[in-house]
Amino acid sequence: MGSIYTAAGTPGFYPELDEIVLPGSLNDGLVALHIGFAGATAAAKNRADPSKPATIIGTPVTGPGYLDLKSATNYLTLGIGCPLNATLAVVGAGTDTGVDITHRALLLSNYNGSGAQVGASIQMSSPDDLRAIGGYGNGAGSYTFVSSGFDPTGETAKLRSLIATFNNAATALFNMTDQQQASVAPSAGYSRSDNGQLLRWGSGAAPNYQGTSRQAMALVWTRVLDADERALLYLWQKAFCATVGVLI
Repeated sequence: MGSIYTAAGTPGFYPELDEIVLPGSLNDGLVALHIGFAGATAAAKNRADPSKPATIIGTPVTGPGYLDLKSATNYLTLGIGCPLNATLAVVGAGTDTGVDITHRALLLSNYNGSGAQVGASIQMSSPDDLRAIGGYGNGAGSYTFVSSGFDPTGETAKLRSLIATFNNAATALFNMTDQQQASVAPSAGYSRSDNGQLLRWGSGAAPNYQGTSRQAMALVWTRVLDADERALLYLWQKAFCATVGVLI
């Protein structure tokens, strides 16, 4: 086990650590924690559960404190799927400038792009449209999805703390950096469903989505984080990212 601090109290990222302990209750239900500060090999290590590492697909490019990823080409496939009750979180941004479907960047996702059991996703649906998408079903073979999102404040390609929550009540997206949020409930009689696909960091299960992104960390919980926990996570992310010069 380890934290982001040395014995002397100096914050920093230590790739040799197998696990990282988050503050407060944030370790409860945490099943994936991937850090992109030091290249794809270090990022593949799941520091919430080392027995379930990610698999590197293609050639993610190492940047100063982040990875440059491309949906369907250069990304990491996590060792877990998406829980029905879930929180997905990234420090990242879409970097593509196109508006058609091939330029849409899936940041953390198992989204398959179809109308049946679409999965879940944090994505840039266009350069100025951040979005969370969650799949729902009615138990009788009918499936739909809920989409919540907004235009990000300021520069679209800057790294942000983005948190999406999924449960039977709603799919919600929180831009912690710019203090934006959106939440949409499913139609009556529909509850969360999933497609059984593994989550991808920097991609999804839809091969026609091929946008690019820049990302520093990805986290997954088997529960919905509450407002206090989201605020605590953002403070931790800010401190951790600052150790490598990434300001969020």
